[in-house]
Amino acid sequence: MYKDGLHVQRGNGAGAMLTWVVADVSAKVLASADDVVTVHAGAVSRHGVAVLLPAPPNHGKTTTTIGLVRAGFDLLSDECAAIGLSDGDVHSFPRPLIVSPESMELFPELRSSLPPWVERFRNPSFLLPAEDVRPGCLAGPSRAGFVVAPRYEAGGPTTLEPMSRADMLALLLSQTFNLSVVRPAGVERLAEMLRDAECYRLRIGHLPGAIELIRSLVEGGPR
Repeated sequence: MYKDGLHVQRGNGAGAMLTWVVADVSAKVLASADDVVTVHAGAVSRHGVAVLLPAPPNHGKTTTTIGLVRAGFDLLSDECAAIGLSDGDVHSFPRPLIVSPESMELFPELRSSLPPWVERFRNPSFLLPAEDVRPGCLAGPSRAGFVVAPRYEAGGPTTLEPMSRADMLALLLSQTFNLSVVRPAGVERLAEMLRDAECYRLRIGHLPGAIELIRSLVEGGPR
């Protein structure tokens, strides 16, 4: 693959190239945005209340996001919580979800329903448009009600524990794509968002149990 005359990527098929283009375009958009704070996080919504799932890579964001959407939550993004500087809402960033084979194994009924092109273009991850995860699942702008930091721990317990707002702010800042563009307004917006949200750590040993914990949390409403 060439971009502006420069060789930028070599892959072993169309699937590898498509995944690279999706990831590359996403990274550039998220790093340069100046009207939203872009945080590396899954984000879903239920009745207009957003749940953010901020974490570094390989902590279970995408898997948990898919599980929540399949359980009836609406999708904002599996990659970025885009928080408006002017309105404080969490806006959608509905790029295709990039799903590892290991994560897909947890959703056999989803894989069996995918259109043929998804299998043809996987390498080895799957690219899933939102409509293939659940038809009609895309959410509109939502107010952040819960910020839950996930961490997958194979074979461990599944627990949900309160987390201080100060610790959560530090985590969000460490996972912000465009901090150099939006600070200090971005820092202030994140702090303001957390003042009105509940913050938790989620340890995931059993995905259905984690989904149920979040569902019960949200249906109970902010306290």
